[in-house]
Amino acid sequence: MKIGRGGIATIAMVAIVVIVVVVVAGVSVVILLKPGEGEATSTGTPTGTTTSPTTTTTTTAPTTTTPTTTTSATQTGTTTTTTQTVTTTSPPQTGTTTTAPSTTTTTPVTYSGGPIHIQNDDQFTAANGVVSGSGTQADPYIIQGWTIDASSAHGIWINDTTAYFVVRNCLVENGGGFYHGIYLDNVINGEIESNTCSNNSSTGICLDNSSHDNLTGNTCENNYYDGICLSSSSNNDLTNNTCENNSEDGIILDSSSNNNTLTSNTCQNNSVYGIALYYSSSNTLSNNTCSNSYWGICLFDSSNNTFSSNTCSNNGCYGIGLNYLSDNNTISNNTCENNGCGIELYGSPYNTLTGNTCSNNEYGISLSSSNNTLSSNTCSNNRYGIELRPYSDNNTLTGNTCSNNGCGIFLDLHSDNNTLTGNNLLNNTTPYADYGINNHWG
Repeated sequence: MKIGRGGIATIAMVAIVVIVVVVVAGVSVVILLKPGEGEATSTGTPTGTTTSPTTTTTTTAPTTTTPTTTTSATQTGTTTTTTQTVTTTSPPQTGTTTTAPSTTTTTPVTYSGGPIHIQNDDQFTAANGVVSGSGTQADPYIIQGWTIDASSAHGIWINDTTAYFVVRNCLVENGGGFYHGIYLDNVINGEIESNTCSNNSSTGICLDNSSHDNLTGNTCENNYYDGICLSSSSNNDLTNNTCENNSEDGIILDSSSNNNTLTSNTCQNNSVYGIALYYSSSNTLSNNTCSNSYWGICLFDSSNNTFSSNTCSNNGCYGIGLNYLSDNNTISNNTCENNGCGIELYGSPYNTLTGNTCSNNEYGISLSSSNNTLSSNTCSNNRYGIELRPYSDNNTLTGNTCSNNGCGIFLDLHSDNNTLTGNNLLNNTTPYADYGINNHWG
């Protein structure tokens, strides 16, 4: 080969055929260039001979590539080498190159069984048993219909959440260690509804430092400690729950669990208390039934609570008991029958007992406390209708009816300075007995 002054390379007896692919408006165009016989340009426009291109249009399917092939042919006195390069692409737009999008399929994560632990609002997910909802008051998260073995952890454990949620129609059982069936810790806006929590080694349902939660229609039975426990938990509603055959208490409010409302709960056949309040104030208990336990309803150092229209029957010790500085409580229109004692106050001053019915007990109402007011109560068919034990001073008894008792009203030694007016003593074996000092009868 030699290169002349004009920059033309002379190639002897060689014809070069080049196929060039040009993409125009989304269509692949193949241009066949054939320089003049015996001549080719190295970089510029061919000299001497102008060759018209042969154009072939090829349309290709997306994402298909045709391999590069090389064909050699021999003619007399001429050697021709033909190179074909065909590349197809996805149909492009003018001035751009487009690649077909990739598609990724994600398999949803669903609840696989076992204990559920939700530690913040972001963990209300299908993997944690949520079947619907968005966490608002109108559309709460729903966890429902699961059977959970709590032998290795709390059955359903929710902590540090503010989203609205409902746990409904779950069976949580066989909690081992110190595990609860359902456990809410620092939770607001939860609703625990129509669940069964049984045979757990601690408590059926436990609320710790939780508020504005609703517990409705649950059954908590055969748990080692309590059916339902509230600890440092206020402003909750407990309605229509059944707590039975638990080794300690049916329902317990402990450690400043204040301003809770307990309505129409049934607590029966528990070993210790039907309902117990420890250091908890300003709670309202109404229309609850506490039966066949050792104590029906019991308060320890709990004040400003209101008890109304509860039924406490067939308890071994007392129906309702206020103990150890449980003051300023209002006890009204309750029925306490067939207990060791209907209502007992021990070391608890400034309480008001009104309109209660206490019958067929050993003692209808018994006080070992001072500065209490008893009015319009009915005590019948007891050994003692109303009894004031030693050091029960400055109490006021007005308009009570004591009938068919062994003794209507009995004041023991050192029960002094009490005022008794307008009481009806009917058909008692002994109408009254007074061994105190400066008591005023009228």
